[in-house]
Amino acid sequence: MAFVFAGGIEHRDGSEVILDESILKRSLNYGLIARGLAYPTYYNGLFSDLRLPLTRAMAHARSEGRGIWPFDLTTKGFSVPGLEPLTENVVILPKLFRRLVDYMGDGGMMDGFRAHLQARCEPLVRVSQVHFTRLDAVVDVKGDRVRLTESPENLIFLDKVLCKKS
Repeated sequence: MAFVFAGGIEHRDGSEVILDESILKRSLNYGLIARGLAYPTYYNGLFSDLRLPLTRAMAHARSEGRGIWPFDLTTKGFSVPGLEPLTENVVILPKLFRRLVDYMGDGGMMDGFRAHLQARCEPLVRVSQVHFTRLDAVVDVKGDRVRLTESPENLIFLDKVLCKKS
């Protein structure tokens, strides 16, 4: 994960910086999440002492109905009868959106979406359970309705190298 900052900096461009919570809160990443304008999407390289303040900021934005949160359908569910309604009318976690567009762009019907995700093998951790699993295990598909069964902030995406071919 990369962090972006506006304005001048006290470090040389490209130098190594030890990111802590006080520096994190000055990042554009934090500001966007705190305003409800971005989804938290965590990867295994992000330490919990940085993930937790981002999650708290997101939870506060969600509870106040800021930004995307009144419109978010990621865990509530949404219909995907085709690409146009998905690209024009649905606000969801970008990673899920990209997987759906990739799949549907190849002419897939929703009844095969989970199998498509299984074949991609995208490992993750469910934070609340400290459970290693894959993206397909947290995607629910019923007919043309799709939803994540876990909130985005409860997922940490892992390197694909962890997938085994059997």
